[in-house]
Amino acid sequence: MRIRKNNALTGKKLRPQMNLDKKIFGSDTALDFSSCVFFSLACTSNYLLYTVYPLFSWEALNLACAFGLVLLSVLLVLKTVRARWLFYVFLICLFFDLHYGFANRPLWEYCPRPYRGGAGSQYFLAGVSGIFAIPRTLTWFSSQMRHMAVMNHVLAAALACAVVWRFRKFMPRFLANALALLFFTTLIRFTIAPESLFRTSYAAKAAAAPKAEGDVFIFFVDEHIGLEGIPSLDGLGETWEEKLRTHYQQRGFTLFSKAYSNYFDTHNSIPSLLNYTLFDQNTYMTRVRENRLLESFLQQDRPLNIYQTNSLDFCGSFRGRTAQCFQYRANAAGSLAHSSLTPSEKTLFLADSFVAAHRSELLQRIYRGMMHKAGRQLRTQTGPVPVMQVFEQIKKDAQTAPIGTVFFAHLLMPHYPYVYDSNCRLKPLHAWEDRDVDGFGNTRAGWKKRYRKYAGQSICLDHKFEDFFKTLDAQQRYENATIVIFSDHGSRITLASPIAQKVNSFVWDDWMAGFSALAAVKPGLLLKDAPLLKNPLYEKRIPLAELLNTLFQFSPGNDDLKKKFERVYLRKNWESSGFSGFEFPDS
Repeated sequence: MRIRKNNALTGKKLRPQMNLDKKIFGSDTALDFSSCVFFSLACTSNYLLYTVYPLFSWEALNLACAFGLVLLSVLLVLKTVRARWLFYVFLICLFFDLHYGFANRPLWEYCPRPYRGGAGSQYFLAGVSGIFAIPRTLTWFSSQMRHMAVMNHVLAAALACAVVWRFRKFMPRFLANALALLFFTTLIRFTIAPESLFRTSYAAKAAAAPKAEGDVFIFFVDEHIGLEGIPSLDGLGETWEEKLRTHYQQRGFTLFSKAYSNYFDTHNSIPSLLNYTLFDQNTYMTRVRENRLLESFLQQDRPLNIYQTNSLDFCGSFRGRTAQCFQYRANAAGSLAHSSLTPSEKTLFLADSFVAAHRSELLQRIYRGMMHKAGRQLRTQTGPVPVMQVFEQIKKDAQTAPIGTVFFAHLLMPHYPYVYDSNCRLKPLHAWEDRDVDGFGNTRAGWKKRYRKYAGQSICLDHKFEDFFKTLDAQQRYENATIVIFSDHGSRITLASPIAQKVNSFVWDDWMAGFSALAAVKPGLLLKDAPLLKNPLYEKRIPLAELLNTLFQFSPGNDDLKKKFERVYLRKNWESSGFSGFEFPDS
């Protein structure tokens, strides 16, 4: 006798059949195990491929296995207490928390908002204002709580519990299939359009041969302190300063020992310098929409090569007009894939940066707490590592570019983390150092330790410049080349928190770390008659913006603006976007 079961919802008869997923996921244990595996593979592969790290490496396998073991541990605990369904609540919450985060704002703010334009919508909103008063009240209430992250996670978990409990019979199979699909689509997406550590784009139309005889090289070396600001450090500072001074003067540069920037932050400082302008608000722009300095070179029919990070876009305003635009990923883990670090060090870096790259505030807090108890400092940035490749690219391009080309480069060096010694050898991961402790300044002991490592990285950068100068010598392009090496601000290794609210706590070293900036200029053919470059050392205090505009005369100035550039600007506090101006103190 053949038995058929009726579908309770449709009344239709169902024939027994073996689905594809039934063949793959034949038991509850297989479903649970597959969910752990595919969740860990989907999340880690997405991260690794985005940061251009090889999937087929020991450290990538270690990261995926570690993440999978965490999930399996949670699963075993919940199965032991007969709460298997809570494991799928955990997976749902973790997935959305990794990619969207629940801690930064109330959960209900992630819901779609009604259209707010037009006269009709005004009447509609007026009619339902009572309904929208509820989330506004809840938002106010949550903003008063000290632990909004906890409340948001509780609300998210409650919602996930309701969904999983309602569909508890189908949820394991659904999530196992969905996570497997997510993993394979991740592989397909990055196979079709892979990320890259270095991107080079060329203009649609080749630039005309320039009429000028000498090249122009403009380097912004991020976070390089000026000669005046170099601290003593029990004699190390004097040696460091003498090396820089001797090298640049022997190479025909004029050094501006007391040059200073007007802003503490790169995203304000460089746009200000390139346009000879000041900002009332901290815009934190990621694209420099106007660039008067480089526009002035294009008007001279000079080819333009730009070398930029992915965090500050100079090429966008010259789209189709550059001879070449070279972009490097500032902090992609892929920069370390073929470095001298050991596989265990690479694994630790991947784990740190994986947690930091996602939006889960709860996961970050847990991980930070664990690492703090283990005595580890988190390492999440590669900093100057990709700069080595940029130098090689510029040397390569200088061999083929026509004489008279303008090379503009933003180099994240000697920017933190301090990963190189003075001979440009990559340090072990545990010896890397950031400029401060989470943006809140340093103790005097921490200040000295960081400055010593920073000094080594600064000397390494000097060696890279000398290597580059030798390349220009070999091509007989050095003598006629105009070379400008500016910093965007100081080292930023401060003792006090760098905001206007704390300015009464500033000592001389804080002012220097914030604003004393390297400025070295070789005249070449273009600036051979510049009065400021007649002597090898210029010891008067001068703002970088005034110096740059005086040399290249790309923007009209006036006395009022010149007086404003004599001040330096700090954000009022961490929450404010406004600036407060201060007179630069005397030594």
